[in-house]
Amino acid sequence: MFEVIALVVFGLALVAGAVVFSEDVQVAAGAIVVTTTTETLAAVSQNLTLPTGSGKALVTGRVTLTIGTSTTGVTLTIYRGAVIGGSIVGAQVNQTGNFTAGGTATFDVEYVDPLTNVGGAQYCLSVKQIGATGNGSILNALIHTTVLSG
Repeated sequence: MFEVIALVVFGLALVAGAVVFSEDVQVAAGAIVVTTTTETLAAVSQNLTLPTGSGKALVTGRVTLTIGTSTTGVTLTIYRGAVIGGSIVGAQVNQTGNFTAGGTATFDVEYVDPLTNVGGAQYCLSVKQIGATGNGSILNALIHTTVLSG
């Protein structure tokens, strides 16, 4: 029975076409102040290896934020590397809404990053309040990275 299950799983992996090389989940160590409209680092992934030099990374971010006064939108950004200001993965999308100062909201972002001729991949997630005149606070943040074959 075990052999049949193993063959089915192996066959499905061949049909799916992608193999997971490495995976990582990192969370923020604690609450992080988001000063008015300043872009703030929320979470950083580990550097994940890519044994073939090419593939893709699926990067997912989630932030639960206590909203600052006058906030009209929130932007989550995923960067290649461990610091804000590197190459942006995907697009910076401003998520607008009718936010209440001191209320909490959860924001998500997800992108696929094609990787070519690299030995690994590392990402970071930032959050920025738009229009804010008061500080916000990151209550929880998560960055989940899965590095796959092409």
